[in-house]
Parts: sequence; structure tokens; C-alpha cells
Amino acid sequence: MSTDIKKDFLEFHGFPTDVILSIIDRAQFLAAAWADRAMPQSLSGKRFALINDDSGWRNTTAFDLGIQAMGGICVKSPVGLNLNEEPADLAQYLDNLFDVLVIRTKELSVLKDLASSALAPVINARTKSNHPCETLGD
Repeated sequence: MSTDIKKDFLEFHGFPTDVILSIIDRAQFLAAAWADRAMPQSLSGKRFALINDDSGWRNTTAFDLGIQAMGGICVKSPVGLNLNEEPADLAQYLDNLFDVLVIRTKELSVLKDLASSALAPVINARTKSNHPCETLGD
């Protein structure tokens, strides 16, 4: 769906230092905007799939609130990964509906498989081995 250059956020490894520092600066700006209840509307009109293929609710709730606060449309999609559907088929279907895929699942490899087929950017909301958004928040 998106025509922008695809930018997945699956893990910090491989990002140059200047990019990480830029992400941290943006996170600090957004934290202040959140506290002031003055979030920029930079996600206005963007459709986000929020897929929780694991237990837990805190970080997916935070994503949901943040997306909505920035003007985005957040849909909690009841998608199960690693089931009967091939990642490429699932990615194609999700690409028809969403601009960004935010996914919490157990295995980073499953997330990478889906991201390699998806046109939409994929954000790692958490895996067993990697949790870049929480690391950023800390």
C-alpha cells in the first residue's frame, strides 16, 4: 500500500550510530509531546495493523494509544503467524489493507520472514530475543 521507501524496525543491530541517535532524539521529543497531550498528527490517515501473536498487553496497548494520539488508524488484527499461511501470502494480504505492520510474536525469525515479503514497513513490538521499542523507551 505504501509507496515510500520501506523502513523496517526489527532490531537495533545494523543501524549506524547517527540513525540511532536520531531515533532517540525523536523519542525524547515524542515523550515530551505525550506529557503535554500535544502529539504531532504525523500519522494522520495511516492504517496500522497491530498484531499480537504472543501473550501480553502492555506494549500493544501503548502502540495503540500512540498511533491514535498521532492521528493514525490502529486495527488489532487477529492474525496468527506460523500457522497454515505462508508469510509471503500473509504479507500480500496485509499490504492490501495496511500502511504499517506492528507485530509482537515469539520468534524474530518469523518476523523477519514476514518483513522480507511485506511491502509495508514492519515494526518489532517484541520477540523473545529482541525488543527494540522497549529498549528505546528505556
